[in-house]
Amino acid sequence: MSLLLLHQPHLSIDLLELNIIKNIWHVENKYYSANVQASIHSTLALSEVHWDDIAAVVIIFDTSLPIDDLDESLECINNYSDSIQVKLAVGFGESNESKNSVSNQSLLSDLDSDLDSHFIARQVEFIDPNSSDQGGLSRVHDSLSTVMWDGMQMTDNSGENSGDTSVKDTSKNTMKPSKVIAQSDNPFDDDFDDILSDPSDPLNTSQDDLSHLLSKLNTISAKVRSIDNIHERHSLAEFFADDLASYLKSDQEDEIN
Repeated sequence: MSLLLLHQPHLSIDLLELNIIKNIWHVENKYYSANVQASIHSTLALSEVHWDDIAAVVIIFDTSLPIDDLDESLECINNYSDSIQVKLAVGFGESNESKNSVSNQSLLSDLDSDLDSHFIARQVEFIDPNSSDQGGLSRVHDSLSTVMWDGMQMTDNSGENSGDTSVKDTSKNTMKPSKVIAQSDNPFDDDFDDILSDPSDPLNTSQDDLSHLLSKLNTISAKVRSIDNIHERHSLAEFFADDLASYLKSDQEDEIN
């Protein structure tokens, strides 16, 4: 399984600030580390992409250009939607560089909302790299880290690589969209107690912990994506993030005790 980075010809993948050296992305987080094969292609050279092995894709595009320029890329991604676990579109350009005036901020907010709607309709998450609400570029890293990549090495509780535990299973990704507070008439079950584990009942191994957590993230993701209203979807995703943070905090306290 590999990571696909699609970029418009005049944009560089270096904008993502990922640790990619010689087409290998080294990912390291609280749970695991891995060396992931990265495939880099222009959006004008889609015929060169080997789609069967892609587990995650990131499109780097210019927000000042017509969004229709990405139609072919999005169509290809849609054709392999079932096997691609993470689908992101990161927009760069003048539209998110100048945020001086109130009028500019309003226009940028409208643009982000339009782009958000456009990509959500295609099951792709739009990320504004300058959005503090979304997490900026760190959101890209966090999303890609939800994939259980081949050759993953689990890290022990001290944060050091254990070196002897490799995870083979894969799990679907969850999205945590940008922070938007809104009201909706559509009822939704926002009680995640039936999905998150009881922090007082810790799992047996770090591998089980990670696999179990990602499985539950996938369940939450399905619930959130089933909502048509974008603002409500964002609001509930934020609620889930807070709930998950509380769960992780309790789990860490149990380890300390």
